Amino acid sequence: GTYGADIMFECPVEGGITRLMAIYADYSTVPNICSTRSCRYYYPIFAQGYDAIYFHHGYEAESANTLKSIDHFDGLYNGTLFQRDKTRVNYAMEHTSFLKGSAIVSEINRVGMRSNLSDSYNSPVFNFVKKADVVSETKCTQATIKFSNAYYSTFTYDEGTKTYKKQHSGQPHMDTAVNKQLEYTNVFYLETTTSVFNQSKGYMDLDWKGGNGYYISNGTIIAIKWSKPTEKSQIKLTTNDGEELKVNPGNSYMGFSNKNTLSY
Repeated sequence: GTYGADIMFECPVEGGITRLMAIYADYSTVPNICSTRSCRYYYPIFAQGYDAIYFHHGYEAESANTLKSIDHFDGLYNGTLFQRDKTRVNYAMEHTSFLKGSAIVSEINRVGMRSNLSDSYNSPVFNFVKKADVVSETKCTQATIKFSNAYYSTFTYDEGTKTYKKQHSGQPHMDTAVNKQLEYTNVFYLETTTSVFNQSKGYMDLDWKGGNGYYISNGTIIAIKWSKPTEKSQIKLTTNDGEELKVNPGNSYMGFSNKNTLSY
């Protein structure tokens, strides 16, 4: 169910792995999403920047505070929205939960949750240009973000589709429901700082307030800066000169990793 996401977040979590957060512009067309996993505290903070309803299955203790200030549904307590994929019997239980996309609209209506964007969020999240173009004179046909020795995401440019095909740790990253490889018009590498705040569980702290980064699109790359002043603010993308970044129309991937973990 991840192929159709308008924006895909990928962030490091404990144990050197990553987790994804898919954002869909139209909540009435979200497909079944499997597997749906537990929350880490910075994902709801990122979701707030889009005035989004956040769907998750469980959470770690640090997430409890950030979940209080955001509309969300938890699979631990909702057997209508979240069910078990019986075809994944060979997987551990936590890998079998799926969000039933067709039930989202009725559940939002049932609980009386707000479904319209508030005025401050009712505009495009990027400064989209009308027609796609190169973003600099520096070529970039392949780029890799290294999250750990075991987890890294590679993006290879397809001149025919003008998209970057994603690989997960050396293998095509597939949406098995539609048998398509994840691909993105825009790839953002956003530098952050991570550390372990819970030594017994290995839970990660992630600086979500800003830093340097790179924007990759149309076979080219440019250095950028990003910022998110508050939990509720959107991520702001600028050039190194401070001008608002112009973004090609299409879907986007946003990978958050430590400094100097991008190679291209």
